[in-house]
Amino acid sequence: TLRAMAWSAVLLGLIIFLFGLIFTDICTEHLSQAKDEGILEDFLKLRAGSLLATMHTLFGSITGGFTWIEARDAFDEISIIYGFLFEVYIAFCNFAVLNVMTGVFCQSAIESAEKDHELNLESVQSEKEKYFRAVRRLFTQLDENSDGGITKKEFERAWSDPVLQTVFDALEISSTDAWDLFRQLDRDGSGEVDVDEFLEGCMMIKGPARSIDVVCIKKDLMLLREKLGLRDCNGHRDTARVSQ
Repeated sequence: TLRAMAWSAVLLGLIIFLFGLIFTDICTEHLSQAKDEGILEDFLKLRAGSLLATMHTLFGSITGGFTWIEARDAFDEISIIYGFLFEVYIAFCNFAVLNVMTGVFCQSAIESAEKDHELNLESVQSEKEKYFRAVRRLFTQLDENSDGGITKKEFERAWSDPVLQTVFDALEISSTDAWDLFRQLDRDGSGEVDVDEFLEGCMMIKGPARSIDVVCIKKDLMLLREKLGLRDCNGHRDTARVSQ
C-alpha cells in the first residue's frame, strides 16, 4: 500500500508540474505584455506568478483548498483556449487521476485483506495439525500395550495420573468422570477406542459446548420425545383392546 501511495503521489506531482509549466508560461507572457496592472494581473501574480505558486494553485484546485473557477475565469480572460485548458486539467485530475489512485488504494487493501485471510487459514491449519500431533502422542501414552487400542482399564489408570490429567486440560478435553469420557470416545461401543475414534472424539469434545451442539442435542431430545409419545399412545391402544 505504501508503494502504491508513493507512486500515485509521484504521478500526481508530475502532472501538476507539467501543467504548472504551461500555465506559468502563459501568465509570464501575459504579465510581460500587459501595459496596466489591474485585478487580473494582481491575481495572476499571486496565483501563477511563479512555478511554485502555480503548482500550489493547481493542487488546491483539485483538493478543495482553492475555488478552481476563479483561476479558470482568470485564464479565460487571457484566452478562451487557456480557460478551456484549465477545465481539461480539472476534469482529467478529478475524473481520471484521483479515481485511479482511489482504485489502486482499494485494490491494495483488498489484496492485503486476502493475504491476511490466507495467513489466518494457514495459521488455523497449522494449529489443527499441532493439535492432532499432540493427541496422537497422548494416544501413544494411553495405549500401554501398544496394540492400537485403548481399553477402559487403560483409560482409568491414565485418568488417575495427574500428569496425564494436565495433558487433557492442555488439550481442552475435560470431563468429571473417566467412564463418561470413555463412552464419548468409544463411538461404536466396542469397549475399546482406536486411534481414529480417539482423534475424532477429541476434536468433537474439545473446548466448551458450541451453539450447534446444543441445537443438535435439543433436536435429538425432541425426536426422542415424539417416539416415546407414539409408543405410549400405541401402548394405551393395545391395553384398551385387550381389556375389551
